[in-house]
Amino acid sequence: MSARNGVSIAVFVFLCWGTAAAQTLTTVPHSGEAPIGYLNFVVEAGADELTPEPRDRRRLLVETWFPAQSSGTRRKPWASGAMGAALSGSFPFPKGFHSNIGTHTWLDARPVATAMPAIVFSHGLSFPPTLYQSFFEDLASRGYAVFAVSHPHGAALIEYPDGASLDMSRWPRVSIEVERQRMLARAGDEWAADLSAVIAAIRAGRIPAGLTVDRSRVAVAGHSLGGTAAGKLSRDTTLAAVAVMEGEVRETDAADSRGSVQVAVPLLHLVGGYNRLELERASYTPGRHAPVITAIVNGTGHAYFSDLIHFYRAYADRAWRTRHRYEVDPDRVIRIASDYMAAFFDWQVKDGSKSVLLGQPSYGARVEGPQQAGYVEVDVTIAIQ
Repeated sequence: MSARNGVSIAVFVFLCWGTAAAQTLTTVPHSGEAPIGYLNFVVEAGADELTPEPRDRRRLLVETWFPAQSSGTRRKPWASGAMGAALSGSFPFPKGFHSNIGTHTWLDARPVATAMPAIVFSHGLSFPPTLYQSFFEDLASRGYAVFAVSHPHGAALIEYPDGASLDMSRWPRVSIEVERQRMLARAGDEWAADLSAVIAAIRAGRIPAGLTVDRSRVAVAGHSLGGTAAGKLSRDTTLAAVAVMEGEVRETDAADSRGSVQVAVPLLHLVGGYNRLELERASYTPGRHAPVITAIVNGTGHAYFSDLIHFYRAYADRAWRTRHRYEVDPDRVIRIASDYMAAFFDWQVKDGSKSVLLGQPSYGARVEGPQQAGYVEVDVTIAIQ
C-alpha cells in the first residue's frame, strides 16, 4: 500500500476475512520498566469549519499515557464498545472483537513525581489513537508522557469525557485526486495547529493534576497524515525533536501539494520498505544542528506502523496469510519502530545518549543483538547540513 493511499479508508487492502475463534490478545509488551498509567482531558483549539455553527471550536481529546509510580488495580480496556463498533465499521474486524483485547495500562495508577519529557502524537486519517497503544505504552514505560491528540472529524470515533462523541461523517469526500491532495494538505495545516494548541496547553500547565512535565523537553510524533502534521512542526525551534512515521510532506501552496521542509529541529522518519521510493527522500532536509535520520524498515508497509495488522492477523484467513507470508512479523515492526523512536528521543529529548541503533553497525552485530546493534531489516541514513 503506498503512503499516498494509506490515508484513505476506501483503499485499505486488507479485506480478506477469516473465521478465527475468539481469542485473548494484548498490545505488544513494552520494553521499559515503569508501570503505565492513563488520563484524558480536552483542549479547545481553532474554529471547527466542518460544523454548521460558525462559532464552534475544535475540541481536542487528549489521551495521556505516562510512567506511573506503581501498578494500579484496574486495567484500561483497549476500547469501549462504541469504539470497537466504529473500528469494525471502518476496518475489517468482526463485531465484538475489541472485548478480546487487553492492554498493559492502569486506569488508577499515579504519575511519577519527577518532571517527564513529553511527546505529543498525531494519528493517521481514520486511525484513532486506540490503534497506536503499543507505541504509547512502550514510550511511557521508558519514561515519557505521551499526549495522543484526536483530531475532530479525522478519526473513526472520538469519545469525550463528558459523554459526547464525534465520528467522520463530516469529513470531506473528494473524488478528484488533485483536489483530494489539496484537501489533505489543508488538513495537515489544521492538524499541525491542533498539535500546537496542545503543546501550548502543556506548557501553560493546563493538564490533569499530578502530571509533571518538563516544558523544555517537548517533542512531536505522528503517523501518515498525522506524520504530515508533525513534520510541519519540525520548523518550530522550541521543540526538542520530531518523529514521523510515513509522513508525506504536503504544502497548500505547491502545485501538486508535494512540498519540502527544511527542518529546524532533529527529525526521525520511519518508512516502510514498500514505500521507500516514494518516501525515502520525502523532502525533509537537514537544517543547522538539525539532522534528518531516515530508517527504512524493509518488508513492511504503511498500516504496520500501528496496531492494526498486529490484531488483524489473528482473524485473517489462510489466503491473506499466504499472500503476506514474506513480510516482517507485525509485532516485530512495532518493536523496531518503538526501539528507534525511543533511541531517537533518548538522544534528542531525554539525556543525550546515542544508541548504536542510529549508527551503522555490522551485519554480524545486528544478528547477535538486534535491539542493541540494529535490526537486519532496517537501513539507516543520517543527513546533516
